[in-house]
Amino acid sequence: MGLAFSVDDGEYICVQSPEVLAKRKEKALEKTLSETNFLIRSTAKDRLSGKPDMCRGYKIKNHDKGFHIQCDELPNIDLLTDGSPTQYPTKKGNYPLVAKVTDSRVVQNFDFGKVGFSVTYIKTEKGFDVIKSIYSSYLGAPLDVRASYIKKP
Repeated sequence: MGLAFSVDDGEYICVQSPEVLAKRKEKALEKTLSETNFLIRSTAKDRLSGKPDMCRGYKIKNHDKGFHIQCDELPNIDLLTDGSPTQYPTKKGNYPLVAKVTDSRVVQNFDFGKVGFSVTYIKTEKGFDVIKSIYSSYLGAPLDVRASYIKKP
């Protein structure tokens, strides 16, 4: 039952420089903090500064149920787009997660009650974009950062 989302196999590199991504993170943090209760801004700033971690590159290999994806030198994840749960290894065991899939995007929501994290892959003409979002009921707005990736020449 594979869905239409796919990108070509291969290595992808981030279009934005580390400096541009750092500025995007700063701007996103400013926006989040400006909409967050002033009583927790200092704590939120300390915890969210420099976040989220954005990959400099990805390796992708498609298969019939989804694709293998590797961010930088992190472990390879078998991201399933067929409705089966992807198993994310953690220190406490595997964390199962079913991705929300359309023909143009894959969304993974790691929801832990009052806090969470999401990763969205959006197909583009030249590759894909990734939006990483950190959210919490304590924050006035999520911390969203977007990066674009193209196939390595």
